[in-house]
Amino acid sequence: MVDVEPPGEVTDALREHVAGSWLTLVALGVGAYVAGIVLTAALAFVGEWPSLEGLQSIGFAFYSAHTVPVVVAGGGELDFLGRLTDPEVPIVTYYAVPVLVLLVAGAVASWRVPGRSAIDPVAIGVNSLGLAVGYVAAAVLGRVAFTSGVVGVAGVSLPLGRTVLFATAYVLAFATIGAAVAIAAAVVAGE
Repeated sequence: MVDVEPPGEVTDALREHVAGSWLTLVALGVGAYVAGIVLTAALAFVGEWPSLEGLQSIGFAFYSAHTVPVVVAGGGELDFLGRLTDPEVPIVTYYAVPVLVLLVAGAVASWRVPGRSAIDPVAIGVNSLGLAVGYVAAAVLGRVAFTSGVVGVAGVSLPLGRTVLFATAYVLAFATIGAAVAIAAAVVAGE
């Protein structure tokens, strides 16, 4: 039988866990963002890209996979991945990158949950929040890097509000699912 603690109780083990691993979780969130960019870049070398600078198009593809549109000078918005015509790599593959990266990050973060013999929604939620802090901070910094004109053309941007909203939503959804599945698998396996 699975032991589930009431969500309102915060145990001493959880307090100790949070104090000892918050920076690790933030770093894991940043690492998940970087892994997503790297995987998107790997796909870019296989696929066809619109005529933008290489690094900028990789960034736009990654943000587009989070449903963040590219805003062009004059106020128009475009779905960067939707513009790809007859890609060698199926479009769904690009959309899968952040989902898979965050599922794995959530599972990795779950190894740090105290007392993995119990599915503790509070511990899983705290882990996901820690990942979100790192992932969203990296997404906001990446947004600036990919739209500053330093790595590509000027006159395009990624909306800050949507970047924060969708990056947070993706982490909280998919990292939480990854952690819950990993912990449930460990409980079932008797670890």
